[in-house]
Amino acid sequence: MDLVKILFVVVVVPQKHVCGSSEVSIYNKGGFSVENYSASGKLSSDKLSGQYSHSTFRVNDWSGDAKFLSGTVGGKIDTEGIGVKASVDLANVKSDGVQVRTGVSVDTGITLEEGVKEVKILGTGVSVDENQIGFSTPFFEIK
Repeated sequence: MDLVKILFVVVVVPQKHVCGSSEVSIYNKGGFSVENYSASGKLSSDKLSGQYSHSTFRVNDWSGDAKFLSGTVGGKIDTEGIGVKASVDLANVKSDGVQVRTGVSVDTGITLEEGVKEVKILGTGVSVDENQIGFSTPFFEIK
């Protein structure tokens, strides 16, 4: 139901700048969640983006965020390009500014915004921002 609300706000009620996000889990206690679903969307005068994610198991606390058996589908259209991404991860771990993913990714597109530069074709590419450099293959990514 929350995904429907987000889509309604983003698609039906266009304003100068609209953002929405929602996250729900079947079980969530002490930083451990099972069957975690999230959706987000953004609409502004020069950008339309959205993302849907699912993780079977997630551990999230002060030390980082780890998702297992997860997937993400998303896309964006803006004045600087078009990007789409779809990935299925066995593990996706973020901690202390480092991210490591293993799974299957077909991310494709160019991102040139707010200090982030990224180019990927079918999961293979490179990304650079103010704090890190990342390398991606269809089966593994490290930032």
